[in-house]
Amino acid sequence: MENSFLIRGKIFLIFFISILTVSPYLVRNYIAFDKIIVHSGFGYNVWKAYNPNAKVEGYYEESDKLKLKISNVKKDIYYRINEDKIYLEEAKTYIANNPEKNFKLFFKRLFSFYFLDLNSSQANYYNIFHIYPNLFLSILSCFGLIVCYKKNFKYNYLILTMFAFLFVYSLFALLPRYKLYILPFQIILSLSFVEFIIKKLGKNY
Repeated sequence: MENSFLIRGKIFLIFFISILTVSPYLVRNYIAFDKIIVHSGFGYNVWKAYNPNAKVEGYYEESDKLKLKISNVKKDIYYRINEDKIYLEEAKTYIANNPEKNFKLFFKRLFSFYFLDLNSSQANYYNIFHIYPNLFLSILSCFGLIVCYKKNFKYNYLILTMFAFLFVYSLFALLPRYKLYILPFQIILSLSFVEFIIKKLGKNY
């Protein structure tokens, strides 16, 4: 009974802190748009990830047809919301008409997020001081996944959280700086694998 009470208390505390954290944004958006919304740029973020020219890092240049649609949006308090709806509808149409292409793009983003982007346009992305340590750590962490998943609940929770990051972020356009979100997980998994090897070698001597 006591454990159940503590669990409910923790859930309430997490919910309360979350609401408290986003409340300034909710109030600001309500004042600006007369609606309770958390983010008014969802459609744009989906569109830049899913359009005919999009790759792993997305594409940010609207076509003439899309520019015309946006120019016809009424310039009032709801302009940003209505503009975002156009982006979202454009992205939904493209996704529906090109499911296979976008399915492949998702897995390409997944690979790029965990390992490296094979077609990046970012300056200095392929610098050896960035690409080699990044690739080494990514590969080493894969071995860490194999030896860690049976260890205990904490490792399983860590792995599950990392895969949640991988899945969600790979749905959208990826930039090199997003790697920072999964880098701590990869470091922990890599160190766990190194620890595993050291223990194995220690038993043999």
